[in-house]
Amino acid sequence: KNVLFFFLALGFVFSLFILSRRIVFEKTLKNVEIACDFTDVRRLSQISGKSVTGVLKDLRQVGITTVGVTEPTIKQLANDGLITLADGRDISKWKYVFGKSPRFLEARQIKNRDDFIYAFTENPSLGKFIKTALIKKLNNAAVIGTYTGQYYMVIASGKKMAAENIHLGFWREEIDILKYSGMRYILRPINDPLVNDKWLKTLFGDFNSDADLSGIIVNGNKIPGSPRALAETVKSLDIPFGSVEFTKTEGAAETVKEIGKTFLCFSPKGENTPTTVD
Repeated sequence: KNVLFFFLALGFVFSLFILSRRIVFEKTLKNVEIACDFTDVRRLSQISGKSVTGVLKDLRQVGITTVGVTEPTIKQLANDGLITLADGRDISKWKYVFGKSPRFLEARQIKNRDDFIYAFTENPSLGKFIKTALIKKLNNAAVIGTYTGQYYMVIASGKKMAAENIHLGFWREEIDILKYSGMRYILRPINDPLVNDKWLKTLFGDFNSDADLSGIIVNGNKIPGSPRALAETVKSLDIPFGSVEFTKTEGAAETVKEIGKTFLCFSPKGENTPTTVD
């Protein structure tokens, strides 16, 4: 019994030591930001009928200071109603029904193929963003961007299911909306099989020394690229790297070790935990 009590007492003393160290550490955290994700902002906009800037204004009034920006995919952009997505088979159906190819293909003498994907948007900025990202990530694919009159169209060779799930980087127009609304922002890169060192350098290059950028927090359970490559990019651009409490992100610890400094992100335990901002 004495041995048991000894170890219990030792454990209690040790836990008090850890707790005291944590309290001392957290007292050094002078700058605190409350953040949400841009995907939730868009969802709130769709539900409420308000504009994105209107939702951001409401969020600022309840204490939100920062918005996390994730890398969209073509599929997500289509689901949000920002683009219309089709593939070569959809265009073939058009020809079967109407007896000829769509005018935008005939005018440019483009021959449709089953392995083509087509992304249509009324926003030329978004169309050019998609085009540039696909060119960078699909090295062996043919990618073109052109106007059809009413729409800007991006055509890329590749299977629809594969192409629509490629992460495209960060759309500058989204960042500008946040800055205009008085919000700070966090970049949330994500790993996929097409990430390489060259992509990482171009991914964050436009955001170097931006005073409204709070930092980088990885989206998903693995950092994009290798820890050394990510750390070198983050260090060269002098962008803070975030470590998220209660999550295990493969490669994050190695990245922090290479960088030598980080900031802490706390979120409620458990998936889909509802949190009210009062």
